[in-house]
Amino acid sequence: GMASGAMSVAAWRDAILPVFAGARTAETAGQFSSWYVNIGGATIVRALGVFPDPHTLGAVLVLTLPFAVFASRHAADPRVRRRWLVGITAIVVAALLTFSRSAYLGLMVGGAVMAIAERRMRRPVLFVVALLIAGIIAITPVGARLADTFRLGEGSNVARSALWRAGFALALTHPFGVGIGNAPLAAPPQDLPAGTALTDRTPASFH
Repeated sequence: GMASGAMSVAAWRDAILPVFAGARTAETAGQFSSWYVNIGGATIVRALGVFPDPHTLGAVLVLTLPFAVFASRHAADPRVRRRWLVGITAIVVAALLTFSRSAYLGLMVGGAVMAIAERRMRRPVLFVVALLIAGIIAITPVGARLADTFRLGEGSNVARSALWRAGFALALTHPFGVGIGNAPLAAPPQDLPAGTALTDRTPASFH
């Protein structure tokens, strides 16, 4: 259940993540975790691999996908092509399971660019792929997560808007910056959203 899932995530944070991301990064990721997403009242653990957050994994997967597609399209051996197709499927599924909306946008834009550039790809294939993507969006939590992008009252959207406002205000008063890691100290506390890393204003946070 939820308790066992939380224990598994905690074990991953404490035992696995420090090996790949470092102890300080793992500690920070645990304190300000974006490893969970609430969709339709259900809390879901997001895919993150060996990265400190799912957005980084999503970015890596989206950047990897064009190379996998290229290798599949230009493989001379049909068996090798099929293996690449399995890899492409795994990349797309993993990117969807990050529930990262930037990864979703990357998949859509990248897919559109590849479809236009790869003119040899048959229209029926494109239609089937588009139909599958539409089906995934319609019947899975992926669609609900994507729809959250356009809800201004959604939690992360509210926090991002507040951070953008604070960033613009800080840029006006400090056009040459305040130094790496000093933005939380320079920005007025009331301009920063609660519950984000920027609200931790202790000196140890900036060492």
